[in-house]
Amino acid sequence: MTYSWETESKRLLAEIENAMDTDELRGIHRRLPGLADQLEQTGYFPVEITTRMAIWHDSIFRRVLELVKQKLEAERITPLPQYCWLVLGSNGRGEATFWTDQDNALIYEKGEMSSADAKEVVSRLTKGTVEGLAEAGYPLCQGNVMATNPRWQGSLDDWSKRLKEWVEDPQLDHARYTMIASDARAVAGDESLYRQWRDHFQSLLAKNPSVLVKESQRSSYRRIPLGPFSRLYTEVHGPYAGKVDIKEGGYLQLVESIRLWSLRLNIKESSTKERLKGVSACLNWPIEKKEQVWGALDTFLWWRLSIHAGWEDGLVKEADNHLDPDKLTKKELSRLKGAMRIATALGKEVQKYGDDWDDPVA
Repeated sequence: MTYSWETESKRLLAEIENAMDTDELRGIHRRLPGLADQLEQTGYFPVEITTRMAIWHDSIFRRVLELVKQKLEAERITPLPQYCWLVLGSNGRGEATFWTDQDNALIYEKGEMSSADAKEVVSRLTKGTVEGLAEAGYPLCQGNVMATNPRWQGSLDDWSKRLKEWVEDPQLDHARYTMIASDARAVAGDESLYRQWRDHFQSLLAKNPSVLVKESQRSSYRRIPLGPFSRLYTEVHGPYAGKVDIKEGGYLQLVESIRLWSLRLNIKESSTKERLKGVSACLNWPIEKKEQVWGALDTFLWWRLSIHAGWEDGLVKEADNHLDPDKLTKKELSRLKGAMRIATALGKEVQKYGDDWDDPVA
């Protein structure tokens, strides 16, 4: 019997929609590695696997929100303000593996509610949802990039002022927040709020490209551990001695380069996959270059999936995002080094052209 992703996905989504509590959702969450393995065995590429897993993650996020809303209604904490729940980071890009921490934000409009009432309800909604997601297997973000943090929630007017400050004054933290926000994707609530938010954000970036210039310059400090004659530089000390961090040593550089190009070209997509399609088309990349970058992205995602499949219920069994190159086959090592070379070349290209991004986009 051949594996049907559509049939399995419909069954899983129905289970999520009917889950009665976060314990049940966590049990479903635990099954994702096995489902992803079935996809891989059937011939799906890593980018396709993470894209499909994003559908399952999104459904769990929405169900947690619905359970929290039901609880608030039972406690007569109503009405809810108009809102839109956003995911950021790898979830925003649709590239999360099985176990990922939370990165989320909230846009809301109080309507006829008083500011105090709206803030109280939003506080209950975000606190309940963030706690519920943790119970469902999505740990709290160590950097506090969550909707419970005032920095990552607010009305459209609040967000307008905040984004303006970040983009027009691209000091280190502001530039970092801008890049985090650029990966935002709506998963629940009123998407019209997100579209207004996104349009305003893109307009700010077009008028104030200096934040992209500075970020392209800063990207040069993110080194890829591949030296002359394709020598890999491994960790020297600590628990990861002798290993290579593929997230910090290639994957993030590739994602960052494509993100910067897409923001400069006013491409509104949040996933690296869709951004790559847009960037390669706008810049008229040769088919060979496009395929090389696609291959590099697939390689990094494959290794991230493979490593994270060794985690149990969100707890690390093996080194987080680290590979031992001595345990790789010659073919695997060659693919990894090739992906690193592509990430390095793309980073240098962004640094080269980034210096000319100072002029606002018409």
